[in-house]
Amino acid sequence: MRFYTHQHQFYCGIDLHARAMYVCIMDQTGTVLVHKNLPSQAESFLQIIAPYQNDIVVAVECVFTWYWIAAMLWGGMLPMAYTYPQKMRSTRDLLRRRMYLMHQRSELLAHIQNSKEYRCGCAASGYLRKSSLKH
Repeated sequence: MRFYTHQHQFYCGIDLHARAMYVCIMDQTGTVLVHKNLPSQAESFLQIIAPYQNDIVVAVECVFTWYWIAAMLWGGMLPMAYTYPQKMRSTRDLLRRRMYLMHQRSELLAHIQNSKEYRCGCAASGYLRKSSLKH
């Protein structure tokens, strides 16, 4: 998994509700610069981040997609987050589950192989074969 590691001068977190949004802006050291409850309007948001707009990252927690957030994304003012299409979510969930199960399988096979080596006192000749698990 790739993580976003670019450092910025300011960081903004928004808890967005239907009529109000709670905005917190911090600098690189974690000092809180803004901690306000504002009306959920694009103008009030743009006004509050104006002094920090040169180098700020914004994260929004919301339930609904508000038209002005979409407009800001479209204008390139916010980085876009990817949401899986509804038809693909079940496939994504199955793939995640498969990866988890494959990881568990690998751990268990390694455990069995290491236990066998420990109890027998002999080195295993390669990986544990599926046929040896059937007995």
